[in-house]
Amino acid sequence: MASVFPSGATSASSGHQLGRYMRTAWPSRITRICYFVLGALAAVYGFSFGVYGEFEPVGFMVPLVVLLGLLLWVMPITKYPPVRLLRWFFPGFVYALLCWPDYLAVELPNLPWITAVRLLGVPMVIVLLLCSFTSPRFRTWMSDVFDGDRLILRLAITFIVICGLSVLLSRDMAYSMSKFVIAAWSYFGVFAVACYYFSKRGNPQRFARMLVYITLFSIVVGLYEARFSQLPWAQHIPSFLEIQDENIKELLAGTARAATGIYRVQSKFSTSIGLGEFFGLALPFIMHLVFSARRLWVKWLIFIIIPVAFYISIRTDSRLSFITFVSSVMLYILFRAYITWRREKSNLFAPAVMLIYPLMIAVFVVLAFTWRRVGVLVFGTGAQQFSTEARKMQWARGWPKIFKNPFGYGIGTSNDVLDFHTPGTGRQTIDSYYLGVLLEFGFIGFIVFYGMFIVAAYQAGRASIRTNDDETLFLGAAAIALVNFLVTKSIYSQLENNSLGFILLGLVVALLRRYKAERGVLPALPEDDGLTRPKTFQVKHYGGMPQPA
Repeated sequence: MASVFPSGATSASSGHQLGRYMRTAWPSRITRICYFVLGALAAVYGFSFGVYGEFEPVGFMVPLVVLLGLLLWVMPITKYPPVRLLRWFFPGFVYALLCWPDYLAVELPNLPWITAVRLLGVPMVIVLLLCSFTSPRFRTWMSDVFDGDRLILRLAITFIVICGLSVLLSRDMAYSMSKFVIAAWSYFGVFAVACYYFSKRGNPQRFARMLVYITLFSIVVGLYEARFSQLPWAQHIPSFLEIQDENIKELLAGTARAATGIYRVQSKFSTSIGLGEFFGLALPFIMHLVFSARRLWVKWLIFIIIPVAFYISIRTDSRLSFITFVSSVMLYILFRAYITWRREKSNLFAPAVMLIYPLMIAVFVVLAFTWRRVGVLVFGTGAQQFSTEARKMQWARGWPKIFKNPFGYGIGTSNDVLDFHTPGTGRQTIDSYYLGVLLEFGFIGFIVFYGMFIVAAYQAGRASIRTNDDETLFLGAAAIALVNFLVTKSIYSQLENNSLGFILLGLVVALLRRYKAERGVLPALPEDDGLTRPKTFQVKHYGGMPQPA
């Protein structure tokens, strides 16, 4: 029988050459064996997880992460990645981060708490990875956005790498690995999503409005706390959201200074200082909306929030909250006066404010030393002195450990390494995130982490006083917020607002990209990124008029 193949070609099924291609037949003969091996491995994995999963849950997550990576790798290239999901997820993540308490979560055996932040943040980052793997155009767009400031991007990547390497130095590698995974998506992943979100015109202003709504929510909760000395949801938590933990029960019971008995407002945050830190990050954007809003009634509505927020800030009984609040107001007024002076040469109010500013600072300093009420808010009393002394003791204990291992002890281990217990309660604590970063990541990690925020604050402040674009002026508010973030971390080690800090980094990078386009350094990004499928219209005849599908 004559062959049906051209000269020199053979059948693909025989495992020989066919034209320019070669296909071997041996995998088809062992397909069943491969399926059997895969099933056996799955059975062994399931049995092992049932026996040892309670003790090593992180290790058993590695195959799932590898599987997710393989799925992303084999996804087909698409012209229209699901970027709309990113635009929907991001606002939801911000509201979940700043409105929903992390201790109201679903607790399943041997699994991390299922919180609102994780329910929205993890899928958001997975969608980001999906867009990155399946769309060359999305990668090109993100690369163009990162051109806003490559140094911030490099520092962010370096910090995440340091976090990963620090796992190898940890006493408890499984625990540190879980902390690294959380840091990877809640820091760098959120930063990348923020860069994309803020690259679209109008989104910085939407974000500022989100902060107004969230601040209003915090104020309402704070007023309730100030009146009744308890959280409004403390006695109304559904059983499926109730975490059986003594620390959470104490948190829900509220906190008060032992020396004074004054109840400290905390809203949804774990401490009153956390609420004060949030005010320091949000207030510059609120003030920017007061000056930039077009409608007078909107200006006044937003402006009314500021004095009420100041009252709640005082009710936190936190010096840090008061200082960040006052610094936000004073720095933003100075920034706005300079911008007005630069844009309107005939305006007399702006130069008057700038010239009188040194006198205003001097008056404030004099009041702090002469008026006891102001002095207490700035310097505190004997009740606050206990916290100051505790921080001094922590630093005294921490320095020898830092010099003993200048590369750090691993992410998430600072509390155990310092091993400082609060007198009276015996609870392990660490008050300064500066000290925490030094213990966990060493001197290099400290320089990279805080250098990232210092560079962003400097670049944002520098660009904000030169730009002529109204939306790019949000860089001024971001610079002030980042300065407050750096200040609060000197005496506050909780991580609940760290993701908001990385969101601000994304805002700075995206707006710096717009600023460089304004200055002619880079070409402007198009208004339409071309990543969403255009709406199509199908003609349907209803009385002779075409209707959209």
